[in-house]
Amino acid sequence: MTPRRTVVIETEAGRQAFRRAVVMTVAFLLAGLPASLFAQQPAAPGSSTTTVVTPSRPLYFEAAIVIVMVGLALFAVCRSSRRN
Repeated sequence: MTPRRTVVIETEAGRQAFRRAVVMTVAFLLAGLPASLFAQQPAAPGSSTTTVVTPSRPLYFEAAIVIVMVGLALFAVCRSSRRN
């Protein structure tokens, strides 16, 4: 038998980074698990019904909301950076 290797993290910043990576991995697994469990079943081979969805009105208001949110996000990121 070969001896078992263990990883030793020396610094507190390294420990925090490792904990963060473990938490993020668990969070992504928990978020993806229901998606795979409750995924829609494939259609039966005999059914060939297709539904085309068309918007009944222009999407100007939704597009404006997206543009404003992207602008606010850019403003927040650029404002918080300490570059001159």
